Amino acid sequence: MSKKFDRILSELQKVLGIPLHIDETGACSILLNDLITLQLEMDPGENYLIIGSYLTEILPGRFREIVLKAALKANYGKEKGFGSFSYIPKTGQLFLFESIPLSFVEAEQFFPFFHQLANKALIWKGSIEKGVLPSPAQFLNPPFGPTPR
Repeated sequence: MSKKFDRILSELQKVLGIPLHIDETGACSILLNDLITLQLEMDPGENYLIIGSYLTEILPGRFREIVLKAALKANYGKEKGFGSFSYIPKTGQLFLFESIPLSFVEAEQFFPFFHQLANKALIWKGSIEKGVLPSPAQFLNPPFGPTPR
């Protein structure tokens, strides 16, 4: 396992105030406010840290089509931001993830990326579970607060 991954988890553990451990698959899953789970793991080449979250199942029908179209726009639109969406057909779930080059970020700089993805995941999950799309206003007052700098 990468020493840099260990350092990132150690720093994140300090910020979150909870113990973090790497499981037998080499990943670390973090349950936030009993609402979303973010998983962190290294890519096989250990050059990227992958952070992701299964958001929610989207049942077949018109609403799923609307959500997937909005997710595509969020991936490629002018307001892309941090994190990309993918759809897992086998489970019917929307997945949010980002790959962060380890050469780009130090352990102490990781929390803002984590924080941004957690906010985006929670906003999308909550909206979809209510049967609506996220509104831009939700990102002005995110559930975990503004992203620290």
